[in-house]
Amino acid sequence: MATKDIRSGDLIIEVPYQLLITRAKAISSLGSWAATLSSHQAIALYLILEKSKGIRSPWYEYIRVLPERFDSITSNMIDFLPENVRVDLERQKEKFERDYAAIEQLQATSNAYNPISSNEFLWGWSCVNTRCIYFKASNCQLSFSSDENIAIAPMLDFLNHSSCAKIMGEFNQQSNCYQITTMTTIKKGEEVFINYGPHDNFRLLIEYGFTIPNNPFNYVSMDEEFLSLSLPDEDDTIKQYKLNILTQAGFMGDYTLREKEISFRLLTALRLHVLHPFIPSSTHAQSLIARWKDTLIGRLDKINEENDQLVFDYLERMCQTTLNKADIVMNNLSSELSRNGTFHIYQIWDESVEILKSVIDLCHAK
Repeated sequence: MATKDIRSGDLIIEVPYQLLITRAKAISSLGSWAATLSSHQAIALYLILEKSKGIRSPWYEYIRVLPERFDSITSNMIDFLPENVRVDLERQKEKFERDYAAIEQLQATSNAYNPISSNEFLWGWSCVNTRCIYFKASNCQLSFSSDENIAIAPMLDFLNHSSCAKIMGEFNQQSNCYQITTMTTIKKGEEVFINYGPHDNFRLLIEYGFTIPNNPFNYVSMDEEFLSLSLPDEDDTIKQYKLNILTQAGFMGDYTLREKEISFRLLTALRLHVLHPFIPSSTHAQSLIARWKDTLIGRLDKINEENDQLVFDYLERMCQTTLNKADIVMNNLSSELSRNGTFHIYQIWDESVEILKSVIDLCHAK
């Protein structure tokens, strides 16, 4: 909470370098044998080993306020998630497994510490995943990607996320501190928030284990519905021909809807997909493809009126299909809302319904 009025441009928190948990600090403690580990892997392993020291660890007071478990999404809840979230969750699982494999490889070649189990590493890995900041000191020369230049800054855990918070976070070389500056005013007595980034509720749930109501970055993915879309009498060969054109043009996938907003990628893909009848070798089809390409560069707003109407007709059908799916999932979830994490999934679907209805209204207006 703000104990006084805070102005835009004021520092709200400052963490000295010696209180940052960095890759360099972790490697220094673990030993040179751990030099091949990435930031994520090294800091996770360091936290695990420091936790095992109990009160003898200099990080004891920090570690004891960290969660004991990270289970916001249990295995029996996965089937209730939208397809795109399940895909992201699977990617996260694969990343964890790659990181743990690196730890296992070290364990096989070093006797420097007792073997770390998968569950132990999951705890440390999750601590880093939910709390890391981007960090790269001027003398830091890592061979990893920028995503690996991370650190943990104790104290930041006490600040909650808000999509409305406008902040600047950076390491100040002069003060040798990681600083967060607010870009908005905060009144005395108000809660002080930071911003984890422009994350939708899918990302917040997977990465951090929570959702926020009325998240302005929420969206609905229509990739699955688009790929399953069928036109009358159109065979798989013609459908694949169109998909190949989309792929070559860089417009395959990432089809999204937001509140009263249809992504350009989805509109572009639908314009090509609903061309019908369509014989690839015909002069007429090639002429339509040329007009479609003109819509990509803004030379044309639409292929023609008939195509434009079909786009919104099929988009409405896709939205209705997703609405029906949402109704089924929400009905199944309604009796499970008291279980940990289930409410967040219900909220994602509930807010997706509002997005879908707003897009259907747009389709009707066309």
